[in-house]
Amino acid sequence: MPYFGLQRGRGFAQDVRFSMQTRVVPILAIVLAVFLGACSKSREITNLDRAEADARAAKARAEIQFNDIGKAETLLVEALGFNPDAYDYWADLANVRLRLGKNKEARKACQQAVEACQRLIKQNPEDIDIRIDQIRLLVSLGDNKAARETLEQAGRDLPKNQVIRACIDNKLVDQLAADPGLLKLPE
Repeated sequence: MPYFGLQRGRGFAQDVRFSMQTRVVPILAIVLAVFLGACSKSREITNLDRAEADARAAKARAEIQFNDIGKAETLLVEALGFNPDAYDYWADLANVRLRLGKNKEARKACQQAVEACQRLIKQNPEDIDIRIDQIRLLVSLGDNKAARETLEQAGRDLPKNQVIRACIDNKLVDQLAADPGLLKLPE
């Protein structure tokens, strides 16, 4: 029977080992599950996964407001373990890592966001918002050529879409590249 967190009949060293096993092993299991979930692209994402990811991302955004950027990073990584196709979480993770001075990791997260956009576009080719967000992400990475190609591809895929036509006609990529408010990730 536990008594103030200690096991009766055990020595202090045994109790510490027991305590570490009961706390560390589940934490390691969760970290491993999140890591494997983020690496596994073939796993189907359920509505429960999306809900759990949304909850953790919401907590992460709250932590950002409270300026606990390290905690926000952890929560976003956990959220992405549940839903690696959530490109906005990848973009948030890139912003958080940039604030933490982790420039290379921020670029990788932004590249993951671009890849997640690509996967979502294959699932729903008529979703204009994802296409435009992908173009923004590419410009943030400094890859204006790929951004232009993506916009041109959107024009070929959706030739009658007026929003895409307006983006092409108004040179959206050039406007984004010149926008001082758009986050540009360092090399």
